[in-house]
Amino acid sequence: MHKFNIKKFQTLIVTFLICFVAKAQNQPAIKISNSQLSFAVNSESGQFSVQDKKSKRSWVSLPYKKIKFLSASAVSPSQLKMSLIDSTSGINFSSLVTLENDSSLSFVLSTSQKAMAIDQLSFPQAMKTNYEKGFLVFNYRSGGVQIAQNDITYPAKRMMVYDNIGLDMPWVGVYDAVKGDGMMVLANTPYDVEIDFSEDKGLMWPNVAWASSLRQFSYARKVSYIFTSGGNYVSLAKAYRNYLKQIDDFKTLAQKAIAKPRVNWLKGSAVVWGSSGLKFAREAKAMGVHTAIIMGSKFKKDEIKQMTDLGFLNSSYENLEGTREGSMGHMKDTMAIAAYHTVEGKPIIGWVTKTGVEYYSRSSVRSLQAAPSYLPTYINDVPLTGLFLDVTPAFLIEDFHPLHTFNREADKQYKNKIKEYIGKDLGLVLGGEHGKAWNSSILEYSEGTMTGSFFWEDGNKPGYLDPPKDTTYMSANFKKYGFNYRNRIPLWQLVFNDCVSSTWYWGDSSDWFYAVTPTISDLKDNFNMLYGSMPLIWADKKGYGWDRNRSRFVQTIRNVSNFQKRVSFSELLSHEFLNEEHTLQHSRFAGGGQAFVNFGEKAIKHTIGKESISLAPRGFYLTAPGFLQSKTIDELGVVTKIVTDSLISVQTDQLRKVGPISTNGTVTIFKQDNGIWRIVVENTLATTEIDVKAIVKSKNLKFYTLSQVDEDGSKGKVLSKNLPANLIKIPAATGIMLFDINIE
Repeated sequence: MHKFNIKKFQTLIVTFLICFVAKAQNQPAIKISNSQLSFAVNSESGQFSVQDKKSKRSWVSLPYKKIKFLSASAVSPSQLKMSLIDSTSGINFSSLVTLENDSSLSFVLSTSQKAMAIDQLSFPQAMKTNYEKGFLVFNYRSGGVQIAQNDITYPAKRMMVYDNIGLDMPWVGVYDAVKGDGMMVLANTPYDVEIDFSEDKGLMWPNVAWASSLRQFSYARKVSYIFTSGGNYVSLAKAYRNYLKQIDDFKTLAQKAIAKPRVNWLKGSAVVWGSSGLKFAREAKAMGVHTAIIMGSKFKKDEIKQMTDLGFLNSSYENLEGTREGSMGHMKDTMAIAAYHTVEGKPIIGWVTKTGVEYYSRSSVRSLQAAPSYLPTYINDVPLTGLFLDVTPAFLIEDFHPLHTFNREADKQYKNKIKEYIGKDLGLVLGGEHGKAWNSSILEYSEGTMTGSFFWEDGNKPGYLDPPKDTTYMSANFKKYGFNYRNRIPLWQLVFNDCVSSTWYWGDSSDWFYAVTPTISDLKDNFNMLYGSMPLIWADKKGYGWDRNRSRFVQTIRNVSNFQKRVSFSELLSHEFLNEEHTLQHSRFAGGGQAFVNFGEKAIKHTIGKESISLAPRGFYLTAPGFLQSKTIDELGVVTKIVTDSLISVQTDQLRKVGPISTNGTVTIFKQDNGIWRIVVENTLATTEIDVKAIVKSKNLKFYTLSQVDEDGSKGKVLSKNLPANLIKIPAATGIMLFDINIE
């Protein structure tokens, strides 16, 4: 048996410690810091970490996978340089790490091997921290979604920035719901990058993965990490809004309206497809719809001018990209010359109809030539005041055509020049399909932003505009992530509400599911109110139908647009969930507007100001200066009301008195431009009584004249002249009846 030598053991321990310390001293961490952030990289392993002194949060990078770290060295007190190799491509590259300000850290990747291709170059790798209850927030072809970090079943873990189905803003945020602090991964060079989710111990963390530009590394790539100390996803959205202002890529609707006054007509507006044009405009105006975007290109020239005189924007569908063979013009071109080409040299097919007809994708540089060749003549023949541009605003693409080869950034520039031509040179109010952040300073409104992710999945055919026949029309992913009020957040509106009016996709409109599940339309109206956005409605058989469900059609506009008119040009300052079920939500706008919305099927009592308000199932309580709108419940049942100086509306299924109106049904009274008050009575079950003096707010009023009005707003017969100014009594009526009060 060997005898244990304690002195020799102690000598070994000391020798080991000396060697360990010497090694540590020879391989120190390289550090940079400012007043809020401290960044350090281990000079041996390349693992890096961030200390956020404000939130007292520590971050550490996940292990390298396909990247080999070589070295790191300090450049200045706020910069260091890392040298690395991409194992997939073999490219040697460097990363300049900079503390740009107190809360922002950036990585700029560059290489001398710019001609080499890269694929999924994932650097910097994801960072993790010790969140108690972490959430990821982003815009995956939607207005915004938040998912729990441990929801590893989320279907899209690789999201290309600015792809057709990809990220609408070039960032993903992560935050802790307990402390409210967060971090944003922002792709400053957003044209050839995706943001992925890396899983670590059951939690997902965001990181960038760089793609080639025209099959090359090509240019320096930049990503920033922005840290927030509180405010959850709202602070992250505001950080991006501030970033856009810093790079001078931010323009509000109010600014756009200075050069184009009709942009102001978006206040209180709704997008209407499938209408009869002038007939619809007259009838809608008669019921209190003061403005809308009426879509259509087959209306007569004089009818369009009359619709404009009534205060409606007249717009038409335009697709500069989807084309078939023919002379350059509307959806036609010489495809051998005009189409985008793949890297293999084949023309790209953009759209295939149900019958198999193929439309090629016309290159943006060719579309820029095509637009002036026919649009001015078209606008002269059809005097539109707006234009809806499909496809072009929705995504960026590379073009390998030998006559016009360009990258995604150039595609953006060409497409924005097209939009500037339509908006500035032609002076049209410009809408676009699912606008992205890269065109937010040019578009005035965006169709599709309100629609959630995965609406395009199997079971749904929105592109072909086939109305749903049953509830299976919604895919499981769309139900969970796209339309679910528990997961939706107004991330886009927190950045862009006062810059781009947003609405639903035309294959997911306010009334798209009305025939199958009517309550879905209630929920969509609620989303519009909460977000301050526009409804989109079908006047034909695809939705409510103007002649089929006129009262419900007007209800959406009345409930949504009156509030939207007051907040649509205002910044959305905040959004919050007020209960664990997320059924009760609250939003607040600059200028004093705010919305409380109940998405649940049960009433919710909530203290608003000094009042205890019982919000009805799918109810709301909206306020703005000089404005109150609510859907509440009491012992009599549910009542909806809107009150302003020039409008009062009551909807109730029990006989009750609300202010100057006693009714059982729906009654709306509004002041017209000529000073005459219009009464709209819908489906009342008892005699309606109206206090005229209280409506016109005149104690000295003595007489008035009551006239019946035809559905198109033209005057019908005078019912009574010189009536004493007390109560108007209108018998119960099925359907819709219109009256005018002419004050003597």
